[in-house]
Amino acid sequence: MNVYQEYENIFSSWLDEDIIEEIPESEIQNYGKYLSHHPVIKPSSSTTPMLPVFDPSARLPNQPSYQCLHCGLT
Repeated sequence: MNVYQEYENIFSSWLDEDIIEEIPESEIQNYGKYLSHHPVIKPSSSTTPMLPVFDPSARLPNQPSYQCLHCGLT
């Protein structure tokens, strides 16, 4: 299995477990905020050799980051 497929499988299992939800295709073009993410790969780990890491500090120009929104700051 390749890295992309392994990463995709993590999100598929999260969908199955209702941890995340898929955006309906009709809503994809709507304005929204999405967390950027990337995989962290640790081949030496037997329990979680790959883990998605999200970046709440990522932001659009002139927009607060999720970090600020969560803390109630602007």
